[in-house]
Amino acid sequence: MKKLLVVVGMSVMMLISGSEAKAQSAPYTWGIGGTVGSINALDFKFFLSPKLALQVDLGYKWWWSSTLEVNPNLLYQGNIKTWGWGQLDWFVGGGLSVGYSFWGAYGLYSSSYYGTGYGRGKVGINADGGVELALSKVPVAFSFDFRPGYGMLFRKGYTWHFFDWGTNLSVRYCFGK
Repeated sequence: MKKLLVVVGMSVMMLISGSEAKAQSAPYTWGIGGTVGSINALDFKFFLSPKLALQVDLGYKWWWSSTLEVNPNLLYQGNIKTWGWGQLDWFVGGGLSVGYSFWGAYGLYSSSYYGTGYGRGKVGINADGGVELALSKVPVAFSFDFRPGYGMLFRKGYTWHFFDWGTNLSVRYCFGK
């Protein structure tokens, strides 16, 4: 087991040092667009450095509960392949979700135990990983991500915990290079 940990650790270090040695620039400075999927939202992404980005979604999520929420994620982004017409990147990171639920715990199918029609707060944490294709000739970027996480609805008298996951497709108009 100890040898396996050493081998995995050395492999990760070699991958990180190899990716750092290759000069990579962010595909754009910032972008704004929309996200559809588990959350339908206005999407904003800003690169803090060539490999570190902040992505914020403000929108409506309907899966476990109908919530209006904000979901900021801090993402590490690395290059997969660059062509003359675009750049394909992978990203991984995590963030929070904070919002307000308008329906019961199961959306429209809420039982009387959780109550329908009463609003409740929502808090959660999530991981985020996916791929992004940024076109160079047209200032547009497409991304697909998967966000597994943990969420909690709360109201005076009870809290409800759940696995809060999502898959999303985003399209952004990009500015700066």
